[in-house]
Amino acid sequence: MEGRKHSGVLFVLSGCKDPSMEKEWNDWYEKVHAPEIARPGVYSTWTRWENVKPVLKPGEAKYMAVYETERSDMQAGQAEQSKALSTLAPEKLKNGLTLVTVFGTYKQISKYGEAKGKKTTGALAVLCNCKDPAQEEDFNKWYDEVHLVDIMKTGCYFTANRYVATEAKPGLPKYLALYETDWEDVVKARQEMTARAGKMVISKALEAVLVGAFKKR
Repeated sequence: MEGRKHSGVLFVLSGCKDPSMEKEWNDWYEKVHAPEIARPGVYSTWTRWENVKPVLKPGEAKYMAVYETERSDMQAGQAEQSKALSTLAPEKLKNGLTLVTVFGTYKQISKYGEAKGKKTTGALAVLCNCKDPAQEEDFNKWYDEVHLVDIMKTGCYFTANRYVATEAKPGLPKYLALYETDWEDVVKARQEMTARAGKMVISKALEAVLVGAFKKR
C-alpha cells in the first residue's frame, strides 16, 4: 500500500502450527512462498505483518499477508494466478506447518487519506459483514462517509483502504478495511484512535468479525 495504485488484494491470515518451528516457517514464507506467489505478476507487491496482541485467542491469526494487484478483472487475474501456480513445486506453495484462518481476494471499493512521504509501520485490519442485506446500501454509505472519516480524523492512521470480497465463500467476511499508521508504537496508535474518536456513530448493521493491529515485518 503506502499510496501504491492497486485495484484489490489477496488477503491471508495465517499462523504456524508448531511454535518451536516458527522461525523456520517464517523463513520459508518470506524467502520462498511469498516471492513465488508474486512471481506470475498478477500480484506485483506483497507485505507481511505480525499481530501485536501478546496472547491470541483461538481463531486469531498471528500473521497477515497482503498481496496487491492492479488487475481490473480480479477473477480473471486469480484464474491466471491459479494456472501459473499449478506448475509450482509443492514445497514452494504449501507447508505442513501453515494454519490458514482467512484466505480471500478483495476488490478495492474506497480509499481515504494521503500516503505521500509516509512510511508504514503497522496497520489496523478490520473484517466485517453487513447483518442485513436490505441495509447494505445504507451500511456502505455509513462506512465510507461517516466511519472512515471518524477514524481518519484522529490522526492515528494516514490511509484507509476498503475492499469487498470478489466472491462469496463460507466463513469469508464480505468486507475488509486496512488502516495504515506510521506510528512506531502500533498498539498505542490503536489505543489513541479509540480515545480520540470518542463515542463514534456505529451502524446497527455492522457485524465485526475480526479487528486486529499488526506491525509490519
